[in-house]
Amino acid sequence: MNKTKKQIFDVAIILFAELGYEKTTMDDIAEQAKVAKGTLYYYFKSKEDIFNFLVEESIKTLSDLINNSIININNPIEKLKEIVKIQAEMINKYNKFIIFLLSQLWGTHERQVKFREYIYGYIKIMKNIFDEAKEQDLIINENSDVMAAAFFGMISSAMIYNMMNEGNYDSEYLSNILIKYFMDGLQGKK
Repeated sequence: MNKTKKQIFDVAIILFAELGYEKTTMDDIAEQAKVAKGTLYYYFKSKEDIFNFLVEESIKTLSDLINNSIININNPIEKLKEIVKIQAEMINKYNKFIIFLLSQLWGTHERQVKFREYIYGYIKIMKNIFDEAKEQDLIINENSDVMAAAFFGMISSAMIYNMMNEGNYDSEYLSNILIKYFMDGLQGKK
């Protein structure tokens, strides 16, 4: 990504997080990014185009971080722990934007439908790990799609709760406890 596009990206993340999608304007983005409106429109046709770019880049960055991090890990449970840590770090780094993004999961606007497609692609990484864990008899043989979606939701909710409570827990602690809750259940293994 070139310098100008990066400026626009960084500013749009902040504005969408602070003002929301509806209240953020192309004028706001151009002004805050310190680029001419013509330059902004050279890179992006519309606010929706900017939003889609932000989502695509964010999910791609997260997926790449995870794939690069777990490539040499053989144990699926350890891979899941790594996903929790990486997702926690992303939520901590871009907390307001992540909260804004998660609010976009519901709705029928094209941007929301497209965002859900990106999230489903990300969840598929987890689904594949759950399938791997089932093949190794490390977990019960249940629906991997549902487990992956629940796992994604659990991580996101716990991290946002932690962030709203001034980050009392580090990502290592949260990773371990979330894996324990998810793998053992709230009653623990019997």
